[in-house]
Amino acid sequence: MFLLDAPSNRVADLSATLSRALQDVGLEMTPTVQRLNAFNAVQNTYLGTFQVLGGLGLLLEARDWGL
Repeated sequence: MFLLDAPSNRVADLSATLSRALQDVGLEMTPTVQRLNAFNAVQNTYLGTFQVLGGLGLLLEARDWGL
């Protein structure tokens, strides 16, 4: 995985050039924003799951204490 920094006005040119030059080795260009959005989606899923499990744990604990 490589992170490339390019001026915003040259991103399309650089992407096209590298994709053509390295198509034989399977280069896949992904914009940083798209990669970060995918990461945040996974992170939010984990956070949501653990929030639900934590709430369930609190309910079970309250039940055990007779609250």
